[in-house]
Amino acid sequence: MFFSHLTLFPPACKVTVLMPGRTFLGVLAAALVGGALAGAGDQRDRSLPPRPATPPNVLLIVVDTLRADHLGSYGYERDTSPYLDGLARAGTRFVSARAPSSWTGASVASLLTGLSPIEHGLEHHNSFLPDAQETMPEAFQNAGYETVAFSANPAFVTPEMGFAQGFDRFDVLHGKHVSRNTPGDVHWGDASMLTLVEVATAQRVTETAIAWLAERSTDRPFLAYLHYFDPHAGYYPPSAFAERFGVPADEPLRGPSQKQFVYRHMRDVSGTTAPELETLVALYDAEIAFTDLQIGRVLLETMARKIGPTVIIVTSDHGEEFGEHGGLQHSRTLFEELVHVPLIISGAGVPGNATVEVPASLLDVWPLLADLTGVPAPPHLRSQSLHELVYDPPPRPPFFADLAVSWGIHTSAVIADSSKLIVDLEGSASLYDLTEDPEERRDAARHSPARADALSAAIRTRRAHARTSPTHNVKGRFVLTPKRRARLEALGYLE
Repeated sequence: MFFSHLTLFPPACKVTVLMPGRTFLGVLAAALVGGALAGAGDQRDRSLPPRPATPPNVLLIVVDTLRADHLGSYGYERDTSPYLDGLARAGTRFVSARAPSSWTGASVASLLTGLSPIEHGLEHHNSFLPDAQETMPEAFQNAGYETVAFSANPAFVTPEMGFAQGFDRFDVLHGKHVSRNTPGDVHWGDASMLTLVEVATAQRVTETAIAWLAERSTDRPFLAYLHYFDPHAGYYPPSAFAERFGVPADEPLRGPSQKQFVYRHMRDVSGTTAPELETLVALYDAEIAFTDLQIGRVLLETMARKIGPTVIIVTSDHGEEFGEHGGLQHSRTLFEELVHVPLIISGAGVPGNATVEVPASLLDVWPLLADLTGVPAPPHLRSQSLHELVYDPPPRPPFFADLAVSWGIHTSAVIADSSKLIVDLEGSASLYDLTEDPEERRDAARHSPARADALSAAIRTRRAHARTSPTHNVKGRFVLTPKRRARLEALGYLE
């Protein structure tokens, strides 16, 4: 039995695991493609099976703050993601998928509406997704699906932010109460803001999802949304994973000083050392590896329960910076380390061992799910065919991204062919050739003014069109109360 290749552990146990061997991953891929999750062949076989006779389940997994280039299937040299790599081999990997913003709220709203941040209304940290917007979960709920969400992001992926629309059940998960000086991801807990509550780990998300699968008493298909948080700063992986990635127990950045270090250098890493940045990256990679294991447990559970044909999507809301452009974390720029995210689709009706080379974004996910499940998306969204994207990709329109956050940053970006322009609200623009300069180090705006002007015009035209489109919604705004401000500060979103 191939499940013996993984040591699973009950909720009360310490995290001691055996990492999966390649034999296990081969069996996992085969099971996803040909077994309980009923996928399709590989990229050499251009035929696809018909859509399943019964509506397929959908497992939509978002790993907060996950860079594409830190997964093995996207070329990373560290072994951070054996389960996700197996899932990619069993399905279709999008090589150039991007998030439409570099902070969670705007990107997740785009994922669930198929609209850009300037259309759906959730642009700023103190705004929320208006009820008037139609969401993917609402469409699946109206089609008879059971819809559930388990979120470990207590700041933005919450009912308060408007994300419960269309979900029969929406759980915002938390960890235990801890003292102020406890290392780890925390947010303010009580009304007096004296107690901290740990953010739920990947293990908690997985165990909640597995318990829900065990308790299900309906034959209805489901849409399950899992939002993991672990790769988000602070980076406090379980000890076994930190040490596996070379960070010893006595490393100061594994303790409370990590938070002060990250806050101090969010905008300027010039005072850091190479070993300090390497330690942060190692801890981040360890968080990815731990999350990957927990996702593997969910995949095993879905196979063991023989739940029927299922489409699995794994992606992220944004990436993370480690000094590439002078800072740390995210939600400050639109460079590739923050907008290039993984997008892996596997399971029912999905080509196996396939890649999509043309650019894609989180806005494509809902139309692709409509193609794979038969649950219609709204007519204002561009239809997408996964088969076409794999085998006969059409020309793709330019990709746009937007960043508008509460500390005064307002930036837009456009990518057309290999050119990328980033422009701020004052009109300052930087132009990059992603083929010649993938790390975005050399601003070519002065050398190619005509190209920069054309892309700037595209941003202005698109913004004007978005503001007048029928799907545009005036953003709802929160009053930024002291409690909400403290919660955002605890998670690193405000300074």
